[in-house]
Amino acid sequence: MKLYYKYLLKFEIYLIFFAIYLLILAKRYPIKVPITDDWLYLGLGSHQTQILKISLFELVGGHQQILTKITIWFVGFFPGNYVQNLIISNIFFALFGFYYLLVSQFSREYRINSPLILILPTLIVFNLKPLYLYMSATGLGLCQSIFLIGVYFYARNIEAGMKSRILTLLTLFLSPFTTGMGLALSISHTIHLTYNFFTKKDKSYRFFLLDAFIIAMSLFFAYLLPSITDNVNSRTPQVSSFDFHRLILFLYNPVHFISFVLALIGNPLIPSSRLDPYVPFGLGIIVLILFATIVSKIFSQINFSKTIFANKNPILVGISFLYLTSSFRSTDQYFSLDSSAPRYVFGGMLLLLGIQTIILQNYSTFRKRVDKALVLALVLLTTFSVSGVKTGVEWIKVRSMQSSKLYECVLDTKKSRGPCVYEADIIREADSSNRELIADLIMLEKYFKDKKIIKP
Repeated sequence: MKLYYKYLLKFEIYLIFFAIYLLILAKRYPIKVPITDDWLYLGLGSHQTQILKISLFELVGGHQQILTKITIWFVGFFPGNYVQNLIISNIFFALFGFYYLLVSQFSREYRINSPLILILPTLIVFNLKPLYLYMSATGLGLCQSIFLIGVYFYARNIEAGMKSRILTLLTLFLSPFTTGMGLALSISHTIHLTYNFFTKKDKSYRFFLLDAFIIAMSLFFAYLLPSITDNVNSRTPQVSSFDFHRLILFLYNPVHFISFVLALIGNPLIPSSRLDPYVPFGLGIIVLILFATIVSKIFSQINFSKTIFANKNPILVGISFLYLTSSFRSTDQYFSLDSSAPRYVFGGMLLLLGIQTIILQNYSTFRKRVDKALVLALVLLTTFSVSGVKTGVEWIKVRSMQSSKLYECVLDTKKSRGPCVYEADIIREADSSNRELIADLIMLEKYFKDKKIIKP
């Protein structure tokens, strides 16, 4: 028992170091003004927009983000610039989520007592390619999704009885109110429920109906109701999250769909989104081939299905996220640079972590050198996730410089607004007009005056 907790404590140490590193980056390369999509939340963070309005429930870019908006509004009460303070909340949600997820996968029953084996999964989550998710209001929703996913697996794998049920149902209800990744949790649990209903002889209708009701109610209030009432943010793309035609897109363009999925799998393993999409596509194929080869040696088809559909491993959530992303984002091109975008890395990380977990939990069953070599090759390949530090650091350096120029321009009350419009052009909200950009700058200037950063 003491040995078990000794090694699980290493997860805490690793994640603390990661949090410290993120805070150092944020201090050295501060982002002082909203960047791109973050302008949409300026009113909430600066308290120039009321929180209890119909806009709280509107879809932003096809996503429901009630929890994100409430958190941004709450962070606005803290001393200092809310834009910079957001990193604290993002680190809290993401790293606690990763911690609960890692602990849930390496519990006592697997008898894993090697510090090396426990280090390997942490290398997957130490991916700084999507660094902006930790540094922005836009990324807050994904960080909250990771937190809820981590609590979900912790509740189902570690907790028991009523506490497990309450935490499971709570995360299922709240997850759609974060981002599309939250939807992936609802989908994976629905698949789990359906599998159990048709395969288990002792069917528990009470649990099945309650879980299904919670998921249905959450999806209704999060997505269906705003879609019906056309409660959609006017400054974001009019993407319908209930366009069922897109959910069967793979039937119309299976090659495009599959190529996008494979690139998403390899996406966390490349250091930059500027690399040709053929690279992550090729890595995705290698990961799946190695995994299928290894799984065929330790599982029968039935046992493997039970492992996946039990949904106590993040692999099904990762698959659900990749399916949603490919359905709504794959284009008419065979290979798209969008498949390498940093915003999709978290979903790929969940899939890779699920793959690595299955392999490591069954490592003791391998006896042949060839099998061990295959396992080593796959595990080492998944640890390429740390290479994302290159893109992340490059991003924060550039964005910090751009935001600092605009920050100084807004502080200088002697300047006209024209130069500030020029400085803001590259980091403006993507779909905003010039009139909307000027309104954003006026709001930002008022926020700094209220904070006494600009003296009247």
